[in-house]
Amino acid sequence: MIRLENITKTYGGVPLFSELSLHIRPGVRIGLVGANGAGKTTLLNILAGETELDEGTRIVSGKIRVGMLRQEIGGDEDETLLASVLAGATHISRMQAAMEAATGRLDEAEREGNLDRVEKLAALYSEAEERFAGAGGYFIEGKAKAIISGLGFKEEDMERRVGAFSGGWRMRIYLARLLLSEPDLLLLDEPTNHLDLESSIWLESFLLAYEGGLVIISHDRYFLNRMVDAIADIDYKKLTLYPYPYDRYIEEKEKRRALLDSAANRQHKEIERQERFIERFRAKNTKATVVQSRIKALAKIDRITTTRESSGIGFKFHETGRISNIPVEVGQVKVAYGENIVYDRLDFIMRRGDRIALVGPNGAGKSTLIKLLSGSVPHLEGRVRIAENVSMKYFAQHQLDTLNPKNSVLEEVISGIPFGAIPRARTILGGFLFRKDDVDKKVEILSGGEKSRVALAKIALSPTNLLLLDEPTNHLDLKSRQALEKSLAQYGGCILFISHDRAFIDAVANKIVHVENGELTEFLGNWEYYEKKRGERIDRYKAPLPAVVNEAAKASGPKKSRKESRKEAARKRKAVNEAVAPVKKEIASIEKRISEIDKQTEALNTQLSDQDTYDNPEKSRELGKQLAHLNKENGQLIAKWELLSKELEEINSAMAR
Repeated sequence: MIRLENITKTYGGVPLFSELSLHIRPGVRIGLVGANGAGKTTLLNILAGETELDEGTRIVSGKIRVGMLRQEIGGDEDETLLASVLAGATHISRMQAAMEAATGRLDEAEREGNLDRVEKLAALYSEAEERFAGAGGYFIEGKAKAIISGLGFKEEDMERRVGAFSGGWRMRIYLARLLLSEPDLLLLDEPTNHLDLESSIWLESFLLAYEGGLVIISHDRYFLNRMVDAIADIDYKKLTLYPYPYDRYIEEKEKRRALLDSAANRQHKEIERQERFIERFRAKNTKATVVQSRIKALAKIDRITTTRESSGIGFKFHETGRISNIPVEVGQVKVAYGENIVYDRLDFIMRRGDRIALVGPNGAGKSTLIKLLSGSVPHLEGRVRIAENVSMKYFAQHQLDTLNPKNSVLEEVISGIPFGAIPRARTILGGFLFRKDDVDKKVEILSGGEKSRVALAKIALSPTNLLLLDEPTNHLDLKSRQALEKSLAQYGGCILFISHDRAFIDAVANKIVHVENGELTEFLGNWEYYEKKRGERIDRYKAPLPAVVNEAAKASGPKKSRKESRKEAARKRKAVNEAVAPVKKEIASIEKRISEIDKQTEALNTQLSDQDTYDNPEKSRELGKQLAHLNKENGQLIAKWELLSKELEEINSAMAR
């Protein structure tokens, strides 16, 4: 689809990449990775044709539609949510416009009585309508609503103005519009950044079924491992394509680096040996020819250059004394925001050694629970007991907004910490990659990732034995997330956290608490265990089969007796019959009507070819009009028949599993 050949791009005199080449083929799924500032977003813009090249070429084969999710969005704020998303289906709008235009011309031809033109236009309309139906035009609104729902919106949101939503929700609206547009190539820049965990899983399901090409920038390793089959790594201004998911790419990159280091080491030793020989015999006439030969050989050697990984983040959270057996206990608590009751009679206990991840749909009350324990949100009824020996620190979801933009990094970190911890501040900041003059930078000029590191450094400096962390990985790149994982794994206190990064949850949690409808459900173990036990798969995009069919199609459980098996088989047959009967009935009705139309069309064509009809213009016009309407109806019926047949196949396929 798109080929980049030997491209170079420079910003402010600094090259982002040089002589980079990349071929995006149909259906390819690539994860784009690299350090912050490596040029990942710039490369997406180049693929989209929105950024000019300094050197090299961008070649596009054929007519393809490219859709890109950016980190900054615009749009009409006065549109409703549903209208804004439907505006993304421009391919459907064009087909619909073609149908309407064909209808107008057909009506005009009928009024003129131009039979030849009527017949041609009826055929054109039938073709346009068939394309429209085949592209899902008749079901586009239902599809839009399914996508909107999958991304976490409620039914009552459909008619709300876009301008009434916050920035994160507006990003979801733009994503929904992009998904509905079904481009040939999707370019996604951090698509899960503004999604909660369940919406991220839904998006994953949607994209797994998506047939177009994908190029994705993401810091979500779990998402990359599931979503892509190749990683494009921008490193030191060059791009290397690894034909593996993310975890395998990491392994292969380390192997290649080790091999390259070994080869470079061998080459270095050989060069040193040759240089010693040259130095030793340079002054001897008898060796002059040999020396000159070796000097020329050394000059021709293509030196192997290795790139050393820059030292990453490395830090530890400062721990205080041993925590109580039950550091936190919540009993019969009620929490509400005005009329909205989040929890009523909530019970929750943390025990020593607990590292709990809170998961659940957006708005379920996960952040509210953490705020309740931190004292940021009051409770109306019940009790919240925090043990006396608990030393707690809270990282809020919007923690970055609490930093003083006028402070330097060092001033911000030492503000509010115990005096005795101040000498450790520079050491801690060095572990967060703020070294030498970096500590004098003003907070206001820092990137989101740098501000997150400052906020974490403040917590790391303070002695704690309980950490409350609300989305601590937001704004952190992959290496920073892994460093945070490592430090939390070494932390001896209790942790209660929220994250939509499943790899992070897997690495840190030993318990998962699912929050929904004001209730907490506990699962011992990490994310994989939770997912397996809960058995929940969010798959709202696919057209749902009748509930009875889904029930019958479930995998069978433990072996049943022969009598039970016969009953189960009978129930299954009944479920299938109940599911397919109305579909079969409608198909039969359509087939019957198509057969009737065929006979009527044949009869009309016979009359139109008759000499008497030819001599009677009034009759010819009327028969032509009837023929056009029959052709139009026939096209609609065929499109509907195809959709119903496909639905029938899906039901039978589900039952066969």
